[in-house]
Amino acid sequence: MDKKELKTLRMKQLLFVNGTLLLWFTFFFGLIFMFDVSTRIFFIVIAVILAVDGLFTITGKKKVAGMGGWVPSMKKIIAYEREKMGDEWRKSSKNNGIWSIVLSGLMLFQAWMARSGDTFSFALDRTNIIFFSSLVLVLLLVINGTTLYHNWKVDRSDSQEDFKGYTKKMNLIGIGIGVLVGYVLIIVIINLVAPL
Repeated sequence: MDKKELKTLRMKQLLFVNGTLLLWFTFFFGLIFMFDVSTRIFFIVIAVILAVDGLFTITGKKKVAGMGGWVPSMKKIIAYEREKMGDEWRKSSKNNGIWSIVLSGLMLFQAWMARSGDTFSFALDRTNIIFFSSLVLVLLLVINGTTLYHNWKVDRSDSQEDFKGYTKKMNLIGIGIGVLVGYVLIIVIINLVAPL
């Protein structure tokens, strides 16, 4: 694959990832703002989606559909990365499935904690719009940052040996980013709730 084609495919990949994320965010935040969705049901729906995605990924039955394997340009990117990364691509894919199941468990725990049946009651006021917009922006920055790092690592590698320990390294980076983002969100939430 020449550099020009790769650059075009990487741009399409970023557009696909960001478009998909924005659609999901619109769907979930639309549920919160437009309907009286119980917090329990909200977390259960997310948990089921993550669990199904994780199980299909781990068992290999997903056929890379969740990564856009049904989109021609994404098929090329997936084949390119699989060839360059070798066995580490499979490890990384299974690792992503495991993380989906872990997140599903966290969402089920949240659903259990919200068993009182309370509903999300977010008004479309300035504070909530700023909070949710900031949340989406932070998540997009984190996801785009890790995607760009992954693309850079794959594109500059010369052999499959360059990927030894790559999945473990990405796990550590992901945990570090998750802790940092979680800490920032807790501080923001406390500051939003404290005046009440």
